[in-house]
Amino acid sequence: MDKNTITGFILIAAVIIGYSWWQQPSAEEVEAMRKQDSINLVAQKEAEKKQQLAAQAEQDRKQKAIEAAQQDTTALFYQALSGTASKVVLKNEREAYTWADIDRASQIIAGDLAMLGVGKGAHVGICAANSINWVL
Repeated sequence: MDKNTITGFILIAAVIIGYSWWQQPSAEEVEAMRKQDSINLVAQKEAEKKQQLAAQAEQDRKQKAIEAAQQDTTALFYQALSGTASKVVLKNEREAYTWADIDRASQIIAGDLAMLGVGKGAHVGICAANSINWVL
């Protein structure tokens, strides 16, 4: 290394140190940033609190809906609607159906009838031999 290289490194270091010292915020700017940070922190905590309250309200609403459904006179169908029914409610020698099976099959039949143009409130006649399938 010669004298010019060392001088160059010293000048580069002086420029970098001088620039970083010149770019430091003043005491007023530091105080303003600190104040803004505290305001943002309070706003963030309030937003989190609102979110928690909303989540709790939603959970309470769902719990009340579940309790109302279980106390309802149609509570027998609640498990079928939620897809958790497993008790066999209709069977013969060859087949057995749960509430979930009946719900699923009725949805399929309703879709097929709707595609044929059968609307809500329309009457549909079935001419066939007696079968457990017609209960659906």
